[in-house]
Amino acid sequence: DLHSFPTRRSSDLEPGLCLGLQILGYKSKTIAERFDSVVSATANNSVLTRTTSPLYLTDSERGAIREKISGPMKKIGVTKSLLLRLNVAVGDASIPPYFPKEVEIEHVMPQRTGTNGSWAEHFPNESEREKLLHLLGNLALLTSKINKAASNAPFAAKRKKVFSLNQNNCFALTANIAAHSEWTPDAILKRQHELVRHASEIMGL
Repeated sequence: DLHSFPTRRSSDLEPGLCLGLQILGYKSKTIAERFDSVVSATANNSVLTRTTSPLYLTDSERGAIREKISGPMKKIGVTKSLLLRLNVAVGDASIPPYFPKEVEIEHVMPQRTGTNGSWAEHFPNESEREKLLHLLGNLALLTSKINKAASNAPFAAKRKKVFSLNQNNCFALTANIAAHSEWTPDAILKRQHELVRHASEIMGL
């Protein structure tokens, strides 16, 4: 449960501008222009004026970000950046931020569930599977390459081989997955709600 994690206060963090612009899919030229504006606002001492400063996300940008993170996250690079940022925020402030380059996104409910077994039992509806597959609630950070066969295994085996502490799990944001005895639509949606709430808090959405 993410509520048990010692979340750092949003006031101790950057406003989330860079990550927010990534999530919105802004082109590099647009991002560069935005940061040029931040530099100019710094020079004229208006950068901390929240209502007008380009340092802060606008109301429309915050709304668009909330909408994007509430739905399927299919862009791997952006998803990695977001999950890594969320992972840092749930850690104790005394722990140095950890942003490894070699990191993978694992779908807890796999992209290929088959037509038999526990995955098919818990996710019998194909359209429902598609809606849940790429939600943040079904995505996890891993640091090492996983066995692809284990990745598609039943959840009980996957929890042991993929999410066990001695294999991959050095991320607080991933650790709570191993506490589940089953991975169901309700589990995904509950974790989705928690992660969206968590992202909204630290990014000031």
